Amino acid sequence: MVVLFFLGFVIKNLRIGYFTLIHKPAVILTDESITITAKNDTIKWTDVKDVYMTAGSTGVINAIKFYYITIRVREPEKYLKDISNPLIRKYRWLTRNWRPSPFEINLFLVRGDEDEIYHTVLRYYQNNRGF
Repeated sequence: MVVLFFLGFVIKNLRIGYFTLIHKPAVILTDESITITAKNDTIKWTDVKDVYMTAGSTGVINAIKFYYITIRVREPEKYLKDISNPLIRKYRWLTRNWRPSPFEINLFLVRGDEDEIYHTVLRYYQNNRGF
């Protein structure tokens, strides 16, 4: 279990570093869906239940705060089953209940003001969610 956790952590950071080097955006917003490139997730707006901002911190002293845009979907199992890599799929399935949602955007990876980015994602969600 520890090896699986470590392997998932290393693969995730190598993938993010690669996308940074080739200047691939961390988030792609369209009228139909949102794509989080760091985790290779594409979520349709019609499947999104809620979008909100959360904060996390690191270290014993909590010196560094990271902000996330958390995306809650109606059927998270559907999107977790679509992950092609079996190791990542198993890791995300095991850790799906450790956070409010397995789908979140780390705003540390997105260039710009956190509030503006959050409001842009929220605006896309509100305009394209369908009822």
